[in-house]
Order: sequence, then structure tokens, then C-alpha cells
Amino acid sequence: MNVRILSLFDEDPVEIPKETPEKKKRTPKKEKVAETYEESDENTPEPAAKATKIAAGESGTTKNYYAIGEIAKMFKVRTSHIRFWTIQFALKMRTNRKGDRLYTPENIEQLKLIHHLVKIQGFTIAGAKAKMKELKNTNLEELQKSNIINTLKALRETLLQLRRQI
Repeated sequence: MNVRILSLFDEDPVEIPKETPEKKKRTPKKEKVAETYEESDENTPEPAAKATKIAAGESGTTKNYYAIGEIAKMFKVRTSHIRFWTIQFALKMRTNRKGDRLYTPENIEQLKLIHHLVKIQGFTIAGAKAKMKELKNTNLEELQKSNIINTLKALRETLLQLRRQI
């Protein structure tokens, strides 16, 4: 943009060029939601495996309490899911003065089972509650093993039926 200066003695205005600073280019911000929930590498551990390590105390750090955001990242779900599950399944967790929820490794173990039932196996909340009552003393590994065995048995039956048809 040029600035025009009028003088009292000259009839023509004098134009003085004004230097304009270069505008900085804006870089688009990455959405945290997309980073957290949509990206997945083959090298990253499965959320349940990561939660298992934490619950078993195998991680590099030995934390007694985990924030809700850390747990949401472990399971690759939103924090609202964790809050909802905490309320629906009446999990006992600690809060600080600010009101932030703090989860122990035992809570993470329970959330891991809930995540497996609701997100992986497709149970409803009511169905997951009933299944958890049924499996009160069973851990997630035994549940996964029994599911694999049942799937393999069903596959074997299907293959035997196909064999008979041929």
C-alpha cells in the first residue's frame, strides 16, 4: 500500500512506498480426536495388552493412579466412555480436590473387561453387567481363551458339514 503525502507548495501529491511485512502462513492444526482415535500403527500394542501391562505393573513407571485421559488413550476410546462405564458399573475410583478421577491398576483391570465385553464382543451395557456377574472371579485372559475355543469348535463343525456335503 502506498501512502500519499500532500504538500502545501506542490500541486501533485508525493507517493511514498510503504514496505509491507510478509504475512506468516498458518499451519493447520491437527485435530487431537483424529490423532487419538483414528490413527493406528501396526507396531503399537493393542489397548487391552497395554492396559494389562499397566494393571500387572509391568510398565516402566510404577504409578499408583492414572488420569482418565491416559486410560482413554490406552483403550482408544473417548473419555466420556470411561466416565459412563465408571457410573454404569459402579466402579470405585478416587478423585482429587479438583474432582479429577484417578484410576488404580485394579480399576484398569475392570475397565479392560468392560471394554472387551462392550466394544469387542458387542454386548449391551445390561448384557455386560450380567456377564460380569457371571464371570465375577474370571479374568479377561480366560474369557478370551474360552471365546477362541468356542469359535474354533464352531469352525470345526462347519468344516465337517462341508466335508460331508462333498
